[in-house]
Amino acid sequence: MVLLKTLLFTEATGYGLFAGFDLNSDRLNVVVINKDGKVITTKTFWYSDVTRHGFPKDKAKALRLNALSEALEFLSRVGVDYVVFEDLFLVKKRKFTRSKSGIGILANLLRNNC
Repeated sequence: MVLLKTLLFTEATGYGLFAGFDLNSDRLNVVVINKDGKVITTKTFWYSDVTRHGFPKDKAKALRLNALSEALEFLSRVGVDYVVFEDLFLVKKRKFTRSKSGIGILANLLRNNC
């Protein structure tokens, strides 16, 4: 996982909340948790048109980047200080795809490293 120290690369000024992203071909899922691993909120940003046959790749990329921008704006408004992105190259390895609870793993990682 890639942990960005603070949203917008400034000193943490929010509530010490963490956000994790799950990027899919048709949507971006966001979960916000506190330092104890309690889920504070979730939100999904849809861009389902991009999966239609013949949809232009450049437009698909623009829609996905726009969803990411909207997600970061949302996270800033709810007081998230730390953003975690999955490393898609590591996810492909078998040991990372057998997780029963991704949120539990994220919470344990945060407890051990913060």
